[in-house]
Amino acid sequence: MKDSGPSSIGERTGVLIHGTSEDVPPNAILLSPSDVYRLRKSQLWSWNNRSEVWPLIYGPRLAAATVGISSFVANINARQLFNLRGQKFFWSTIMPTLAFPITCYWAAQELLINRPILSRPPQPWNGEGPCDLCLEVRASVLQVGYGESLSFFYV
Repeated sequence: MKDSGPSSIGERTGVLIHGTSEDVPPNAILLSPSDVYRLRKSQLWSWNNRSEVWPLIYGPRLAAATVGISSFVANINARQLFNLRGQKFFWSTIMPTLAFPITCYWAAQELLINRPILSRPPQPWNGEGPCDLCLEVRASVLQVGYGESLSFFYV
C-alpha cells in the first residue's frame, strides 16, 4: 500500500491510496485516475501560494507559446529560403506549422507529465517506477525534440 499523505479537500481531509481492493478501507470513496487528476487540478488552481505550483499551472501555456513562436520563426525562415515571400498562401503554410507542433506539445505535456504526476502518489527514485523528476526530464526532452523537428517537417 502506497500513501501520498494527507491532502486537504475543502473541509475534508483524505489520503490517496494505490493498491488492491483489500488495501482500501470499507468506508473509502473510490475514485478513478481521471477523477483524481481533476480533483488535484482543481486543488492546484485554488492553491493559496501560487508560486509553489506556478510551473504546473502556467508552465504548459508558456511552453506552448514558445513552441508556437519557434514554429512561426521556422516558417518565416523557410519561406525566405524557398523564395516564397511574394506568394499569397501565407496562412495555408503558417496554420499547419503552428497547429501541429502546439497540439503535439500539449498532448505530450498532458500524457507524459501532468497526468502521471497528478494521478499517482509522489514517488522518489526507488526502482518501482520513474520518479517525478525523471518523468519531467524525459517528457521535456521528447517535447523539445518533437517541437523542433515538427516545425521544420511541416514547412
